[in-house]
Amino acid sequence: MKHTLLFLLMLTSISTLADSFNRELFSIRCKGGFVKKEMNKYKVINLCGSPLESEVISGGNEVKSENLIYKFKKSNSAPLIIFTFKSGVLIKITETS
Repeated sequence: MKHTLLFLLMLTSISTLADSFNRELFSIRCKGGFVKKEMNKYKVINLCGSPLESEVISGGNEVKSENLIYKFKKSNSAPLIIFTFKSGVLIKITETS
């Protein structure tokens, strides 16, 4: 019983720690200006330039989702910025390290 409880406590702590490295942002400054939620994909690319990576997520009857991934600073420890779009509209900005 003690081991199970300890294991569950450790698992919860690890999960919480992993989530603490992701932070949702309302807006962010790119080299071309501020990007905020509800902007269209082409405006974001115009303001921030080409992304490092792009991934499309779709399946079944779901609306297509797309992530554009940026790294605005050159250092290895700089966070990644992930812009998430649905139907071409920015719905989420995530900073992850």
